[in-house]
Amino acid sequence: MSPPDEELARPYQEAEAERHPYQEFFEAAPDGYLATTLDGTLREINPAAAALLHTTPAALVGQSLFAFLVVDNLPQFQAELARLQEGAERLDREVVLRSPSGLAMDVALTVVAFRDARDKPAGLLWVVRDITECRLQDQALAAQACQQATVAGLGQQALAGLDLDPLLEQVVVQVARCLNVPFCGAFELLAPDTLRLRAGVGWQEGRVGQATFPAATGSPVHPSFLDSHPLVLDGLMEKTQVTLPALFADHGISWGLSVVVPGPEQPFGILGVFTTDGRSFTGEDANFLQGVANILTTVLKRARAEEALRASEERFRAVAETANDAVISGNSAGIITYFNKAAQRIFGYSEAEAIGRPITLLMPERFQPLHEGGMARFLATRKPRLIGRTVELTGTRKDGREFPLELSLAHWEAGSATHFTGMIRDISERKQAENALRRQTLFVKLLQVVAVAANEASTPEEAFQTALDQVCAHTDWPVGHVYVPAQDGTGELVSANLWHLDDRWRFAFLRKATEASRFGPGVGLPGRVLASGQPAWVGDVTQDENFPRAGETRGLGVKAAFAFPVLVDTEVVAVLEFFSREAVVPEQPLLEVMAHIGTQLGRVVERVRRRQAAALIRATEAELRIARDIQRRLFPDAPPVLPGFDIAGISYPAQAIGGDYYDYIALPDGGIGVVVGDVSGHGYGPALMMSQARAYLRALALMHTDIGDLLTHANHILAEDTEEGRFITLFLARLDPRTRSLQFAAAGHEAFLLPASGPVRKLASTALPLGVERDLVIPCGPAVLLQPGDQVLLFTDGIPEATGPGDAPFGIDRTLDIVRAHREEPAQTIVEALHRAVQDFTHGRTLDDLTAVVIKCEGLWSSLPT
Repeated sequence: MSPPDEELARPYQEAEAERHPYQEFFEAAPDGYLATTLDGTLREINPAAAALLHTTPAALVGQSLFAFLVVDNLPQFQAELARLQEGAERLDREVVLRSPSGLAMDVALTVVAFRDARDKPAGLLWVVRDITECRLQDQALAAQACQQATVAGLGQQALAGLDLDPLLEQVVVQVARCLNVPFCGAFELLAPDTLRLRAGVGWQEGRVGQATFPAATGSPVHPSFLDSHPLVLDGLMEKTQVTLPALFADHGISWGLSVVVPGPEQPFGILGVFTTDGRSFTGEDANFLQGVANILTTVLKRARAEEALRASEERFRAVAETANDAVISGNSAGIITYFNKAAQRIFGYSEAEAIGRPITLLMPERFQPLHEGGMARFLATRKPRLIGRTVELTGTRKDGREFPLELSLAHWEAGSATHFTGMIRDISERKQAENALRRQTLFVKLLQVVAVAANEASTPEEAFQTALDQVCAHTDWPVGHVYVPAQDGTGELVSANLWHLDDRWRFAFLRKATEASRFGPGVGLPGRVLASGQPAWVGDVTQDENFPRAGETRGLGVKAAFAFPVLVDTEVVAVLEFFSREAVVPEQPLLEVMAHIGTQLGRVVERVRRRQAAALIRATEAELRIARDIQRRLFPDAPPVLPGFDIAGISYPAQAIGGDYYDYIALPDGGIGVVVGDVSGHGYGPALMMSQARAYLRALALMHTDIGDLLTHANHILAEDTEEGRFITLFLARLDPRTRSLQFAAAGHEAFLLPASGPVRKLASTALPLGVERDLVIPCGPAVLLQPGDQVLLFTDGIPEATGPGDAPFGIDRTLDIVRAHREEPAQTIVEALHRAVQDFTHGRTLDDLTAVVIKCEGLWSSLPT
């Protein structure tokens, strides 16, 4: 190759070497990847890209990619590609990709320029993704949204009292638009076998209101009347068994979808959509059409009900008098003509007191001019504003109290007179519930804000200040303050000098008095919280006898005071105090929210304490390593060798040293004791207690063959030596190789027998943990005869209680599943697999010691050890 040729080829060689590490990804990527020269000549095509073009990569190399792209405004697109060479980061476009065979699809393009070693543009990398399915989903969602909006809108029109014919005119237009069909018709059943096109869109002029066709057997819509299910019409022009109505034939209709519109007593008719092409309809289309038909049914039923209502005034009265809502009628002069029992109960007037009085009697004086003006406007224009709607207004009871109400107003004509009827519902309780919900929502938002701030705070002081500011902002309380326990050991509360003041000068004296005060348990508002560990509330600080700062609050415009504790377990680590401008009583939702905020802030204190504790642990790490080495020497070097048994154990402390323990003890009668124990807690104390227990058990094993007696004596000694609150859970199994039996005694500990066949059996605890009661007698559990293939699993609670993502526990079931899954493997492999599974589950973050021993009964033996 000549030097110029080499110079021209070098960028591609460099690019090839640079992308070589990514070749496997390029070939296996699910999206299409294409590499071209700067002018669009294809150099490299991955299988996914070739599949989009329905050909092979080899067939595309050397061709121009632009031959397969359909792009709006190609010059602009090429200009954007040129900017990539000038340094633009990337180009994203949606285009049409056309295969060599002519198949087209919508794709999303991402184009980037890659450069050679001299930072010069060497070519373009195209990423191609088929978005056809996304487009179809968008269209389906748009159609669904159109249908839902149409049903909702028509439903509102129906509820608003729109008459049938105007509603039908809207129905056919909106249904045709949503289903994208040229023809829609509402056909009314005039006689048992005749349908008339009462409303429609798309039909020839003069057909709507005039065209009829039979509905009897042979009609394309007849099956709809038989079962009232949606009917799909397809290929009517070709079906000889169907008599095609002239209306359909004249318009070339061959496909459609129709549903029955039920009436109060018999079907009203048919609602259908029709096309001349091979349109297919879905179940969603049928449901939509049926939903619209149901709205029409509602209107028909309402019309029938209104007709019946007008026909019988006594019937109306019977219904109205039993209604829970007030029913009030009046004439065009605004005089009350009817006042039912519910109205008498709600407003407090008797029927005699209300009839003949102005309707304005029932509304606040400030709204009476608006009512009178609205009445006059309606009578003059017949254009309603409230009629046909449900609105919320304010009413006035006989005693002058105002209350919220919900009004639905209707009118009717009797000759030349206009009458009105209103249904009125007292919504006082609902409004109270809404206000309570709104306040609860405010509290929840407050809790969320404080929780986020608490999680992000690096110090308790930062979290406390955020809580003060947010509580005051959400409650409109002007003052917030924090107390903390004094550092002198007196147990009193002192100011933490953390405040929220909406006016620092106004509350200066209160701040000065507070920062100079100390509060012991029960003294003042902070002291009450300190003593009880519960929120406390003072309804009026100026009148409370146990409020030492009452003098400083007079004239400041504050009345109520509220305080809640910040707890770590049961320890009060801070008290937050707030003042309100009004004398109010405690509300339970607020108390609960403040308790939650106290818990969140307590977690910040806990987190800081844990961080400090971790620093202390790191400072003593060398000492812990020495203790860990000593403790390791206390565990068995190797399991005992017993014919017919395979035994193995592991123990991994959660900290440098742990309180878990396992051991193998030779018993005087030739048996082997297998023991697993767990001392409460972690660290030095449990580790020392564990070594104590080990020594006692080994010493007592020389004198006792009954393992229940052995644990009973060990408990007697440990109970005298153990500090209060410490205890050991322990499981001791005695293996007899001569009888192939297992006997056990368990102090607050359990194990599991996994038979070769049959269900798992729990070997339950037989007594309380060691060290709890000095005179405790620990019995043995029932002996177990082991069969070949049986396994016994002993473990401490650190394994099942280990937590993974979302604080989900590892659990007993998962523990047993691991052992079962490795049943055919050596015992050592099983315990290591169990430990590995826990580590994987917790991502290596175990909080408790992990100890397990597996005893496998492998088979029969011909001789016993001597």
